[in-house]
Amino acid sequence: MRCAPVLAALLLVTAASSPLVVPAAAETSYPEEVGAFGALFADPSGHECLEAQDSSGERCKPTAVSVAVLPNGRILYWDGIEGMNHVGLNVVLEFGEKAMGDQARVLDLSGPEPSWSVPMPADTNGNPGGYDQNAEYLPLIPHDNDNKDNDGNLFCAAHVFLPDGRLLINGGTAYYSEPSIPGTNFGVLEPVGIKNTRIFDPKTNTFEPAADMSYGRWYPSTVTLPSGEAFTVSGVRKLVKPIYLESPVTDWVTNVRQTETYNPTTGKWRTNPSSADKSLPLYPRIHLLPNGKVYYDAAGQAFNPMGGAYDQALWNLTSVYDPATQSWKDLGVPVINGVPAGFRGSGFSVMLTLKPDQDGRYNSAEVLSGGGVLGMTPGTYLGSDSVTLNTIDTANGDKFTSKSVEPMHQPRWYASAVVLPDGKVFVANGANVDEDVTPGLGFPIRETEIFDPETGNWTEAAPQTQGRTYHTTATLLPDGRVMLGGHAPFPLMFGPQNNILHDTLGTSRNTTDPSFQIFSPPYLHWGERPKIAAAPAKAVNGSTMKIVVDSPTYISSVRMVRNPSLTHLVDPDQRTVELAVLDRSGNTLTLAVPDNKVLPPGPYMLFANRDSERGEIPSASSPVLVARS
Repeated sequence: MRCAPVLAALLLVTAASSPLVVPAAAETSYPEEVGAFGALFADPSGHECLEAQDSSGERCKPTAVSVAVLPNGRILYWDGIEGMNHVGLNVVLEFGEKAMGDQARVLDLSGPEPSWSVPMPADTNGNPGGYDQNAEYLPLIPHDNDNKDNDGNLFCAAHVFLPDGRLLINGGTAYYSEPSIPGTNFGVLEPVGIKNTRIFDPKTNTFEPAADMSYGRWYPSTVTLPSGEAFTVSGVRKLVKPIYLESPVTDWVTNVRQTETYNPTTGKWRTNPSSADKSLPLYPRIHLLPNGKVYYDAAGQAFNPMGGAYDQALWNLTSVYDPATQSWKDLGVPVINGVPAGFRGSGFSVMLTLKPDQDGRYNSAEVLSGGGVLGMTPGTYLGSDSVTLNTIDTANGDKFTSKSVEPMHQPRWYASAVVLPDGKVFVANGANVDEDVTPGLGFPIRETEIFDPETGNWTEAAPQTQGRTYHTTATLLPDGRVMLGGHAPFPLMFGPQNNILHDTLGTSRNTTDPSFQIFSPPYLHWGERPKIAAAPAKAVNGSTMKIVVDSPTYISSVRMVRNPSLTHLVDPDQRTVELAVLDRSGNTLTLAVPDNKVLPPGPYMLFANRDSERGEIPSASSPVLVARS
C-alpha cells in the first residue's frame, strides 16, 4: 500500500511528541497533593459500540460531546457525529448518508448511584421534514439529502442559559452529500450550519423549538449579555464548499460575519446592524467582561484543513464588542511563547476569578489560554504546551496586555480547562497532535494538571483512566468535583473505524466513549469542608444577600460560579465572581451582589471557601438564580 510509508512517518512524528509513561508524581497515592479519580461509570442501558465498525445496527449510547449543568443540579448532555460506526469505506464519501440524529440524556448524580433519563422528544432532530428549504445547493451539481434523520442535529450548536434557567441552543448541523454519485449512497460530505433554535426546559425535561436565526451557523459561539439577551457570533453556513450564490461574494469562503441577538422576552432573534459585523473563527473564544462588553481572545476552533477564511488574518487581534454602540474595537496581538503571535486554535480559554477592589469595583479581567495549535488554517500540527495570560483593564479603556506564563507539563491539542471554586485551573483531556488532520494517529494525554494563578505555576495531578482526545468535556459539578466525559473521534485517517493502532500502540481510540469519570481535586482531601446552611434561591443585581454558614470566622471567600454549559472546549458564559463580604454577624454573612455586567442574569453555583494550611477548601454549592434589578 502506498499510504503505509506515510502512516509510518506520521506515527513516528506523533510518537516522538507523546509521553510514553505517566509521570511518577501523578501515580502517587497522595490525593491531598494530586487529587483522585473515581471509577468509570456509564449509562447501563443501550449499546456500547466500543468495538470498531459495530454492525449490530443498534444506536450507540450517547457520549457527552456537549454538557450543561442544570439549575436543579442534573446534567444534560448530548452526542455528536453519531453513525460513524456504520461507515464502511470512507467518512468523506459516506457520512452525508450514514450520519444519524443526535441523542440526549439527563444524568442525575444526587442519589447513591448515578441515574439517567431520556428527555423529550427522544429524537432531537430539529428538522424532521428535512432541511431542503434552507439548503444552499450549488447549481448543476448533483446532491443527495434523502436522509432526513440527520438534518437538524444539536451537534456543533452553541448553548447558554437564559435568565430563567432554561437552556438556549442555537445552530447545529445538517448533513448531505454534494456532489453525490447518482444511484449510490456515496458523495462528498457537506456539514451545513442550520438556523434552528431550541430551548430545553429543566422543569419538564423537554426540548421545544424556538424562532430561527437569520443565518445558518455551524460552530457559533453565544454569550449572555448584561440585559439577559443572548449574543451569537460566527459559525459557517457550509464547511467544505462555503459558496453562496444568492449572497454577496464577500460572504463566500468565510464564516458568518453578521451577528444576531436573542431576546428572551419576545422569543425572537434580531440581526444587528453592519457595525456589529465581525470576521471571527469557528467557535470563537469570547467572554463577557465586567464592564458588559464582549471580549474576543484571538482564539477559536482550528478545524484543519477546513474552517479557514480569506480574511482570517483578522483573527490574530483580540477585540471587544460594545452592546451599547453595537460596534467592535481591536485591542492587540496576544503573546505566545514570549512573542506576539496572535491566533491559537483548538485550545482552552477561560476567564480567571473576577475579584472586587477595596471599593467593591471589578476593574479588570484576566483570561488564561493554552494548548491547541498555533496559527490560522493550516496551522501547526503538534499540540502546544504554551500558555498565555491576557489582561483587559476595563477601568482604563479596555487596555490590553499579554504575557506568557509557565507552560504546561504536556503539549495538548484539545485540552479542557475548568476554573475551580478556589480559583485554580484544572486541565485534562487532549492529544499530542491535531487529530482533525490525522485522526487516529494521536496519542492521548492522560496526565492532568492544575494551574495556580497566584504563583503562575503548574503542578501535576492524578492521571485520568481513559484517553479522551476529541469532542470531550470537563465540567465543574455543584459539589466542587470535576466530571470528565466525551470522546467522539473521526476514524483512523477518515476510513472505517479501526482500533488496531489503539490496541497495539496506544493511540487514541477510534470509537466513541459513553463513560464518565469524576475527579476530586486536592482541596477535597485537606480536611473538613465548610457548609452553607442557608442561602437564597434568588439574588438581585446591585443588592445584598445573606447566607448562613457553619463557621463564618473561617470563611475566606464566597464565590459565584456560572452554571457550566460547554461544547468543543467553549463556554462563553464561564465566569467565577468573588463577592465582597459586607458583614459577619453570628453565622450570617452579608454579601454584595454585583451589577448585571459582572453577574449577568441566570443560574449560578454559590461556594463558600475556608482557609487551610494548604489552601482554600470550598463548600458544596447552593443554587442561586440571579435576576436583574
